[in-house]
Amino acid sequence: MEKRLAGSYEYCRAAVVYLRPDLSYTPAKQNIKPEESNYIFFEFTYILPGQEEEFEAYYKEWAALCQKIGFPIGYAAYQGDIGTDMPFYFSAMSAKTQADTFIEEERIMKLLSQEEKEELGATYNKAYAFFRKYETKNSRSRLDLSYTPRTK
Repeated sequence: MEKRLAGSYEYCRAAVVYLRPDLSYTPAKQNIKPEESNYIFFEFTYILPGQEEEFEAYYKEWAALCQKIGFPIGYAAYQGDIGTDMPFYFSAMSAKTQADTFIEEERIMKLLSQEEKEELGATYNKAYAFFRKYETKNSRSRLDLSYTPRTK
């Protein structure tokens, strides 16, 4: 099989990541159905060695703040393991479109008090102390290649 694939790809990198539900955020009311998810925003965070516990505490604090302000777009958090540039975490936020994420963010910011905006900014700024490297990527879902479990 490897001989048949030769020349069809530039490189291959295998890695293990696992879902961290304790670091993820699911809004009380989902804003989209799984089949409506056409856009994915990835946030890749490479953490300074020895800062994992502090970063995870920040991640939980961020999720609690999203819950408090009622942010309608959730995200799934993952932790990298074998084959990743450790310590490594990433999150994936799904929406109908990229514009939806900006619209919801703007709507929420208009609803927040000045004190809540300052709390949001202070919480977000804490993360920079843990970063060795930070990257984001925008992507599209390929629902035609995806498996979505049936809902009851």
